[in-house]
Amino acid sequence: MKAQLASFGVAFLEDKAMIEAQQEVIDRSPGKSMMTLGFDRSVAQFRRLVAELINMESAVDERRTLPSPELVASIVIGK
Repeated sequence: MKAQLASFGVAFLEDKAMIEAQQEVIDRSPGKSMMTLGFDRSVAQFRRLVAELINMESAVDERRTLPSPELVASIVIGK
């Protein structure tokens, strides 16, 4: 059991080193998209969906800051 836990620790540290190296490359390449592979498809789709929902919500928030139709009508009519 101890040997197995030790091998898990070694594997984790190898993964950690790889992930940290990948992040350094990403940090040095602002504005560039990461290339995805077939098994990344669901993650990429999720990110696109979240980005689209954020954009839609932002558009709704922008519309909320516009004058209400009633206010615009009262200004046009002169009330």
